Amino acid sequence: MNPFFKIFSVLIIYLLIPQLLHAFDNSNGVKKLYSVHKRIHNGVHGENLNHIVSIRSNNKPELTFCSGTLISDKYVLTVAHCFDGMGSHSEVESFVVHSTHSQNTNNSKIEKIMNHEGYSSLLKANDISIIKIKDPLIVQGEYPKIYPSMIHEGFNLLVVGMGIESDTNDGKHTPSNPVYIEVSYSDRQKCKNSDCETCLCYTIKDGMGLCNGDSGGPVVSKDLYMNPIIGISSFTLGFDGVYPCGRTGNVDFFTRAAIYLDWISEKTNIPKNMLTYD
Repeated sequence: MNPFFKIFSVLIIYLLIPQLLHAFDNSNGVKKLYSVHKRIHNGVHGENLNHIVSIRSNNKPELTFCSGTLISDKYVLTVAHCFDGMGSHSEVESFVVHSTHSQNTNNSKIEKIMNHEGYSSLLKANDISIIKIKDPLIVQGEYPKIYPSMIHEGFNLLVVGMGIESDTNDGKHTPSNPVYIEVSYSDRQKCKNSDCETCLCYTIKDGMGLCNGDSGGPVVSKDLYMNPIIGISSFTLGFDGVYPCGRTGNVDFFTRAAIYLDWISEKTNIPKNMLTYD
C-alpha cells in the first residue's frame, strides 16, 4: 500500500471514531437520544412537585432522558421530540417513567407513546406528546390542570425539570427532587420573531434556563391557584450559534398547552373540563 494512502486512511479513522462513539452507545448500538435534550440550569430544588417525572432509558437508568408531568395516574404530558423517529415496540420498551414521589412504585414501563400528528422537527411545531404508562403512578395531591387562557407580557412562570443543573456536571446522577427556576414571559417580538406558531418563550437572564435533559418538563404559573400548566419545555435558540446551558440572552421556548386541550382529551379519554380549573 502506498505510504501516503496508509497515513491518510489512519487519519480518517482517527477523526471518525469519536463521532461514531458519540452517536451510538457501545453496549448495544442504540443511538444516544438522551444526549441532546434539556435540563434546568442554576435552578432551585423543589420539595412539593410530586407530579414531575423523569423519563429514563433502561440503558442509562441513573440519568433523565426527558422530563414530564403526570396529568393522571396513567398519562404523562411531555414533548414529541423526545421520541422523534422512535416507533418500534423494542424502542418503546427500552424506557421507563420514574417518579420519586409515587406511593406504589417508582418505575412504570411505557405502554404507548402518542406524538402529535402535526409535529415537525424542522419547524419545532406541535412539539407535544402523551405517554400512556403500564403501571399507575399514584402521587399525593391533585393532578395538575392546564390553564385554558392566553397569558400576557410579564406573566410569572416556574420552569420545572429533573436532572443535572449544569452542562459542566459529570452527568452521572439525577437529583431526587425536581429543579425549577422563576422566569417572566416575553412576547414573540422579544423572542426574536421565531417561526414557531405553537410556542411561547422567555429570554434567559442571570444564567437561569434550560440545559441538557429537561425537555418535556412543565412550565407553570407561579401566581395562579394550584399553579396550572402553561406550557411544556421544548427547545433553546442561541442566536449567535452558541448554546451553553443558561446563557444570558438566549431564548427558551415552550409549547403552549392550552391550544391542545381537545387533543389531550382525545388521547387520554379525560373529559376536557377535568383537564382545566373552572
